[in-house]
Amino acid sequence: MVSYSSRGLPFTNFGKIWSNGTFLYIPVAGTLVRISTETGERTTVLSPLPSGFYGLIWGSGSKLFVIGSDVVRAVDLVSNETSILAGTAGQVGWADGIGGVAKLNFPADVWGDDRFLFLAEAQNRTIRKIEISTQIVTTIAGSPPLVFAGGFGEAARLPSIAGIWGDQNDLYLTMGEAIRRVNKRTGEVTTFLADNSPTVLVGLAGSLWGDGRFLYIGTQTLRRLDLATKESSVIAGFGEIGGMWGDAKSLFVTDTRYQIVSRVELSTGRVTLLAGNPAFGQNGVIEPVDGTGREARFVGLRGAIWGRGE
Repeated sequence: MVSYSSRGLPFTNFGKIWSNGTFLYIPVAGTLVRISTETGERTTVLSPLPSGFYGLIWGSGSKLFVIGSDVVRAVDLVSNETSILAGTAGQVGWADGIGGVAKLNFPADVWGDDRFLFLAEAQNRTIRKIEISTQIVTTIAGSPPLVFAGGFGEAARLPSIAGIWGDQNDLYLTMGEAIRRVNKRTGEVTTFLADNSPTVLVGLAGSLWGDGRFLYIGTQTLRRLDLATKESSVIAGFGEIGGMWGDAKSLFVTDTRYQIVSRVELSTGRVTLLAGNPAFGQNGVIEPVDGTGREARFVGLRGAIWGRGE
């Protein structure tokens, strides 16, 4: 998830964590670092990252998708070759089309599967779908007007989009203190959890992750929301949750205030430090360092994280 200043520029970056088990990939101060989910070892794997990039990534297979303000790039993690998937550098806007014909405008968050990337665009107030194989970009919900309204496709209104997560049928969006649901096939937008619901977060909802049964919502508190009953519970507290990625046992969380990566055991709520040292984040350390566990130092830790097994 990305928040914007009054001038429309991103000043705090949040996002999702994705992995199939072995590594987490994190953009840090213009570089891409890799963290072992077992040992916490940090290694710099790509530097510098493309210009215009501010922290959103997603992955599929050997490809890492780097989402900037106006363009989505595909980075081959084997060869490090980069190509443009959608958009044109230096041209923001709202236009559907193929590849460079499409116009993007500061996506706030991203979620994807093996076929598509779904961008939550805070500036356009839309949900954009990119077919990875064909580079076709379409708008499945929303249009620029500011006031929220349910409905289908561009008739729906989606102000204040923050986080996004999806399953086989639907996308879930954090919007202020509410959660909206978008049908991926029809584009119908409905309110899943209203901002006056007794189970809603106190404060703005931020990063999202789900496992089909629960939706995990991260701000300064990590909460678990039952998708069937809509009952919520607090799992743990953090400085400021940036990105999350989970499997059947654990949830990995970036804390952008303390510049650390933690592992949350879902069955017990136990939180352990995976990488970084909270003392560095508190004391204003300005030099990033590769290393294992607490030896690693992060500067400018941003939210979007992607991982793959090797």
